[in-house]
Amino acid sequence: MNLLAFFCVNFVEKEIKEHMFRDKKAVHAYWYSIRRRRKEVGVLQSGLCTEFTWSSDHIAASGCYPVYLLVEWELHQSHPRDRRSRDIHLGITEVKLHIQLKPGVQLIDIYGYKTEWLSDYHCVISLGSICSDVRKQAVIAFHMDGRTSGIHPMIITHWSYRDDGRVQVMTPASEQSIQFSNHTSVMQCHLNNKVDKYLRLLQNPVLLEKALQYFEQGEIMLGEDLLLRRADEMLLCALRWNDADMLQDAELLYALARRWVDTYAYVSQIG
Repeated sequence: MNLLAFFCVNFVEKEIKEHMFRDKKAVHAYWYSIRRRRKEVGVLQSGLCTEFTWSSDHIAASGCYPVYLLVEWELHQSHPRDRRSRDIHLGITEVKLHIQLKPGVQLIDIYGYKTEWLSDYHCVISLGSICSDVRKQAVIAFHMDGRTSGIHPMIITHWSYRDDGRVQVMTPASEQSIQFSNHTSVMQCHLNNKVDKYLRLLQNPVLLEKALQYFEQGEIMLGEDLLLRRADEMLLCALRWNDADMLQDAELLYALARRWVDTYAYVSQIG
């Protein structure tokens, strides 16, 4: 186990003994705090750079469920000479992604953030703030009805945020399209590796919450098995893709499984 994992696991164990994670928000907060220990905050710039990636380039014309959309955002990196300006940007806050669904499209779930629905076809996802040298992700799951073969727009998106001067900024709307096909090769959906990676990473806090429920109910073996199986999956993906983020999560899950088994076994004995 690396030093980061050792520190974080002992930190979480201490919190378990003192508070036993009284609500699910605490579980998510602790997990994200663990994964972000190595992030450093640099000089902050204004402006938002965004990227959308579908889980597959083509989907079946008969329809598909689920179809995942990876959303990524970060600050624009200004020219170095801009940093000498007296108007040094401090980052942006209240970042929100506005999504309008086209007919035949349903938003099933979003991993990493919460959604506020303004109508049956319009929702807003609050994404908090962002600083430089940080790239954030969210994954959205959709159900899409069938379409004729060809490229079709599925959703309309635009962003809003407050810049470092607290000025409200609204970006132009853009359509996110995907290609429908009758080819037999698209009958079996294969996730884009990048989408698959962040989907797994963003699912881990939810899985951690479920495992913790098992431990608190005295089902220690079920909780341990859930964490270890997930850790095995993350480790295999880390080796297959040579990915440090997946390896870090695998190490943390293995370590948490050991620590939680010891902690809750001790609690059950003295209880």
